[in-house]
Order: sequence, then C-alpha cells, then structure tokens
Amino acid sequence: MDQRFRPRERVKLQRDFDRLFKEGRALRYPEFTLRLLPGASGCSRLGLSVGKRVGNAVRRNRVKRLLREAFRRNKALLTCPCDLAIVPSSRWQDLRLAAIEPTMQRALREASRLLTHDGETRPCDPA
Repeated sequence: MDQRFRPRERVKLQRDFDRLFKEGRALRYPEFTLRLLPGASGCSRLGLSVGKRVGNAVRRNRVKRLLREAFRRNKALLTCPCDLAIVPSSRWQDLRLAAIEPTMQRALREASRLLTHDGETRPCDPA
C-alpha cells in the first residue's frame, strides 16, 4: 500500500469544503469532528479546518501535521473513496501522534462502515 500523502489526496477548493460541511455526515470524537461524503474522485481526500480557537500558529501547525500523518498511516482502513474534513477540538491537549492515531483509526473504520452501507464500494486506484 502506498503510504504517501499526495496532492490529489487533499481537499483544497472552498466549494469542496462547503459541500462537505453542508451535505457531509458528522462523526464526533473528543479530539476532532470528522465530516465525510462519498468521493467522486478515485481516491479518498483529506481536508483540515483548524481555527484560531485551537491555539497560536505553532500549535495549529502541529495539530495539522499530526492529523495529516495519522491519516497517511491509516488511510488503508477506508474501503471506498470519500472526502473527509477534520475539525480539531479546542479542548484537544495531548499533541502526540501516539495519542491521536487510535482515534483516527476508529474514525476511519466508522467512516468506511457508514459509506459501505450508504452506497456501493469502489476501491481506490493505486496509481
């Protein structure tokens, strides 16, 4: 499994974020809220929305790095392509990868379960 986090695996456009927040299903966890929609592209994509409530710029960037890394390591848990947006909680204190990775794994498994029940499963192309 390719573990790189490629540019095509990022949600970048404002209209994509707007669609995720308007139409997406929300899964809430103590560290973050995950919004998800079945993806139209060939691969799952991740978008991060980290507001100033999370902390100063150093803390916000640390949170983004941790979330991207946790997603990169565990994206194989997604059984079908989807768009994800993660909004970290301002109450999230433990900024270590070992602390966030189990929550990310649980969130991605739950997202896969919900998406396979909502529609047909399409595998992500490895290219």
